[in-house]
Amino acid sequence: MSPTSAKPIAGGRKSSWGVDVVVLATGIAGALLVAGCGNGAGGSARPATSAAPPVAPLPQATGFDPCRDIPETVLRAENLEQSGPQDASIGGVTSTGCGYVDRQGDGYFVRVMKSSLTLNALAAKYSDTYRAQSIAGRRTAYYTPHPDRAAQSCALGLEIASGTVLFDLSNPETAARTASRNACDLLDHFVRQVAPSISPNA
Repeated sequence: MSPTSAKPIAGGRKSSWGVDVVVLATGIAGALLVAGCGNGAGGSARPATSAAPPVAPLPQATGFDPCRDIPETVLRAENLEQSGPQDASIGGVTSTGCGYVDRQGDGYFVRVMKSSLTLNALAAKYSDTYRAQSIAGRRTAYYTPHPDRAAQSCALGLEIASGTVLFDLSNPETAARTASRNACDLLDHFVRQVAPSISPNA
C-alpha cells in the first residue's frame, strides 16, 4: 500500500505519509508532561537549591556588673555573700558596685566596683603606693586608698576597655577567720578567681 492510499482515522487528519498528526501531537504533549513532572511515578525529583545564609558569630560578652556577674561558686568558696550597693568617689569620679561580706561575720569584706578611671589615672593619684602587677594575664595595679589602715586593707584596679574594675578589701583585726592573713594576699586570691568572669571588653 502506497503512502497516499492509507485510509484516514475518523476525526484525524493524515499527512502525506499517512501519520496521524493529531495522535502524534497528543503523544508528544504527553511525553513532555511526564518529563516535566519531577514528582510523578518513576521521575527523579530535582529540589531547588539556594545558598545558605551566612551564620553570624555569637557576640562576645562586653559588660561586667559587679553586683551580678561574680560567680556564685566563687562566693561560696570564699564564704561571701552580697551586702548591697557600694559606691566610691575617687578623683571626682564615682565608681559603682556592690559589697561582699563574710557569711558568718568573721572574715574579710570586699567592695567590687566598676569605674571609668584608668590605671594611668590611679597611678597619678596614688603615685606613692601604686604598684603594677599582672594577675591571670591581666594588667592590674595595687594602690593604697586608706593609709590610716593600710595593714588591714588592700586595693587593686584591674584594667578593662572602659576603665577598671576596682577591688577594695578590708581585713579588720576582729575578723577571727582571716585576721592572721595578709590583706593583699587575700585580695590576690579573690581577684584570680573573679578575673576569668570579667571580659577585657567590659
